Amino acid sequence: MQALPSVLVANAHHGRHLMEVTINGELVRTASGKGFRAFSVDASGRIASQATLFDVTHLTKLVDAAAVLQIASVVVAQKHLADISAKLDVIAKGIDRLSTFLDVGRRARISATYGYLRQVAQALQRGEMPAPIRDELEACERDLLAFQHHLAAEYRQRAQEPAKHIDAVGTGELLKSATQKYESLTSLAHDMALCLKTRVLAWHVLSLYPGEPQLKLVRQDDISAEIAELRTLLSDLDSALEGDLDRFRAVFNLQTTLDERKKMVTDVAATARAGLVEGTEACEKSVRATSRLILVDSHDL
Repeated sequence: MQALPSVLVANAHHGRHLMEVTINGELVRTASGKGFRAFSVDASGRIASQATLFDVTHLTKLVDAAAVLQIASVVVAQKHLADISAKLDVIAKGIDRLSTFLDVGRRARISATYGYLRQVAQALQRGEMPAPIRDELEACERDLLAFQHHLAAEYRQRAQEPAKHIDAVGTGELLKSATQKYESLTSLAHDMALCLKTRVLAWHVLSLYPGEPQLKLVRQDDISAEIAELRTLLSDLDSALEGDLDRFRAVFNLQTTLDERKKMVTDVAATARAGLVEGTEACEKSVRATSRLILVDSHDL
């Protein structure tokens, strides 16, 4: 009963399924402060207890079929929190692997954005959505978008640069240069995926705020377009590999040696390709998960 507006009792024809709530601890308030979620949290902000709901038989005449909406709102809220928590875990694992292609300041900004969004998640778990957070989400978007464009340009530039072949009689230096090139492309792909995943999380939090439906749709479309752009880098990678492999020619190298070295470069490039595909698919999955939650939220709450 604690989580239901009193107007439901006063106006039977607008009533919902009234139930008795039993829980260990205090219910978490909703973002609007006008209701409660069916769980409590501990001092660290984690969900500590789920509420148990009991039918209140002597009040059934005050309720109608709209009762399911009250229950649905609790389920959706829990799914939002679970999805945000999962996204934070994924980002946390990638923070330590940020490449040196981002300068210290930019790497710090990405790390700080993650830390900020983690604080936001803790506030949401406690039923708060402070207004200042809404403005900060735009700053997060601007920074991450800039980093993303920087990394994409760096990827294309690095891919188009031929591996260095300064040894006129052998291919040892060419092998070393090509290996380093595709290892760096692997790191760049990881960083781009991390930026996109963080943008998806910021967009997810934005979607929980009321209003601005067109901005939310535009943001989603832009993120989806950037993910598609990430996939197009596969052709840059394939073209770069073809050109570099063609450079493995030397008077004093046996054909077996050339074939072995080309195979080594191909294997490193395959790792770079797999990383790019994996990062793209992970971003697409993250967007789909948030889209489904938003769709459910808009219909059921």
